[in-house]
Amino acid sequence: MDYSKSDFIICGEEGQDNRLEQGAAAMPKSVFTDDYAAFVRHLREAREAAGLTQEQLALRLGLGQSFVSKVERGERRLDVVELGAVCAALGVPLVEFVGGLELRSQQPNSAHKVPEPMSVEPAP
Repeated sequence: MDYSKSDFIICGEEGQDNRLEQGAAAMPKSVFTDDYAAFVRHLREAREAAGLTQEQLALRLGLGQSFVSKVERGERRLDVVELGAVCAALGVPLVEFVGGLELRSQQPNSAHKVPEPMSVEPAP
């Protein structure tokens, strides 16, 4: 792939010149990778395995259904704290979710099993 410098997120200390040096290796934004697409599929399958609609998951999170929809379409990225909250709302421990995702990435052509959700009380 040919990435332009505008395709990369560069982080650093405030006030530093964070531009890429000529020929420097960088990672593409993760929402454009096959791995991120697999993450989103895994997340959607975990929601479905929990027997929840997007609206029900959103209610447990205290957010709107559009948030869940955007995440599942890959339009909205989750950070690890948000992923932990989603996993808790699904009744799937974060470590099990990530472990299942790791297994999926190691065996891309085989079926995988989404962890069974634990019993979770709806948020008040």
